[in-house]
Amino acid sequence: MTEDGRYIPEHLVAPEPTEWQPAQTVVSTESLPLGGDRSPEAKVAAAIAKATAGGLAGMSPADRIAALSAIRDAIDGRVKWEKQTIIENLLGAHKAQSIPSALGNLSFKPETRPVKIDEEKLLAYVREIHPEQISERVVYEIDPEFRKLLVSAVVDVADGDFALSTDGTPVDFAYLGEPIAAQIAYPASSEQKIVKAQARQAIDDHFMTLASGMLDAAIGGGL
Repeated sequence: MTEDGRYIPEHLVAPEPTEWQPAQTVVSTESLPLGGDRSPEAKVAAAIAKATAGGLAGMSPADRIAALSAIRDAIDGRVKWEKQTIIENLLGAHKAQSIPSALGNLSFKPETRPVKIDEEKLLAYVREIHPEQISERVVYEIDPEFRKLLVSAVVDVADGDFALSTDGTPVDFAYLGEPIAAQIAYPASSEQKIVKAQARQAIDDHFMTLASGMLDAAIGGGL
């Protein structure tokens, strides 16, 4: 159990290293390409073979994040494709409706065309027809390019005091905001693209049976 009451299966709980450590699973590398000039595909294949030797439990936290992110994106892509299939089947429908499903009905809303307003033409119309509804005010605006240069020159000198890096002039228009929490991301790379392509292919190949084991009992139980 976590501090907030969530349950995490024991085999998914990673040890708490003092610093990041890659997966330590030992696997055979007889069939893996050797050498530093391996292609990205070969490197990813070797990494996946090593990381997945013990399932999720054999992966490092970083490997699990990368793998699960790829699977999530693949599933999201499949869901989007299935939604588009339904939308195309309902082409021409003009009313919202409920789509039956044993797992809980889906809702459908037809395509709409929102009304947009041309602000300049609206102002011209009101100025001509209802001029009494027009008011004027002075707006002060810093030149965008100058503002960009000025803000980029601001540096934190110490204890929340700021100055311009160009000449050291102290300024009082800058201050420290709320802390931004640490984050982990999975940015695009050649390896990431390969893994995501493999995940998409796996979802396409197996999506019909992917969740059947989990859902059979639920559906049979009266959903």
